[in-house]
Amino acid sequence: KAMINGMFSGQLKSSQQLLHNIKGYEVAEQWIAKHNDNWADLIEIQLARNPKFDVICHGDCWNNNMLFRYNKEGDPVEVMLLDLQLNRVASPATDLNYFLYTSLHGRDRQANWQDFLTCYYDTFRGVMEAGERNMPFTLEELRQEYKDKMEYGLISAAMSVPILLGESKDAPDMMNMKEENIAELSEALQEKTQNLVENNPLFRSRFLAIFDELIEQATTRSLNCPEAAQLVRPQNNITETHVKAALTADKGSEAKLISWSIEDFTNKGDNYATIVTSVSVKYSLLGKQQSSSYVVKLLPKWSFSDDAAKFSLAVFKKESEFFKEILPVLNYELT
Repeated sequence: KAMINGMFSGQLKSSQQLLHNIKGYEVAEQWIAKHNDNWADLIEIQLARNPKFDVICHGDCWNNNMLFRYNKEGDPVEVMLLDLQLNRVASPATDLNYFLYTSLHGRDRQANWQDFLTCYYDTFRGVMEAGERNMPFTLEELRQEYKDKMEYGLISAAMSVPILLGESKDAPDMMNMKEENIAELSEALQEKTQNLVENNPLFRSRFLAIFDELIEQATTRSLNCPEAAQLVRPQNNITETHVKAALTADKGSEAKLISWSIEDFTNKGDNYATIVTSVSVKYSLLGKQQSSSYVVKLLPKWSFSDDAAKFSLAVFKKESEFFKEILPVLNYELT
């Protein structure tokens, strides 16, 4: 544990210092400060086994450990995993987070993670069905497990992305690494990361995006960080149950949800009393895959008196009733 803490603390403290001077990353800075000197414990928690999610994991699952075979048209038709020295029994969410955090830019990860998980789940289910075994978890449970293991992907990316995106000549000599060299390596890596953040816009964007989900999904339960609770986004209250209900109401009971994602389209100052966002939906209907989007209006979490809170809920409910009861009548009369 001492060795792991030594390896991780230096680089993540460097990340903390970099984030300190960048507006909007206070939660990430506080999260690092909370876990400094106990990274080994956090990793152990993230890798703790749960029989429901026990699978054989690769352990070092990133794009350079994947070998592809292409057809004549240049399309990948087969993939082989390399470097299995860190294989273990753990949750698939650890490999999925590790892969998506270390191998993708945050904007691509955030926009497509649900599609990636759906693809993984469908493939895994196919293997289980071929072996005449029942699926141990649902797609929704896998999505929640992925979110619960988010910190594992974040830690992995914060450590590896500066190395992966740096110059090859600056890569550490891991083959000849000794325990007494860890402090020296950590210091050199901090300096290189600082230089990349300050002078390489592409790296800066990739580095900061590592922490975006942490900020968006920060909750007291997952982070045990009181400061983060003040920054919880109302968008996080949107669940798959809500999305399915909206899809059924709009397209009918035959429409089957494939994936969904929250797509913000307003900025601070556009709205004052409520939060307006949208949900992009992919679904199947009559054998065809289709897409749609829904505008969602949410109440922010205010620390007001009970009377003020009741008033806010009352007017919010009144608007909802207009759309559900009055608008259909108006549309009927006008058509």
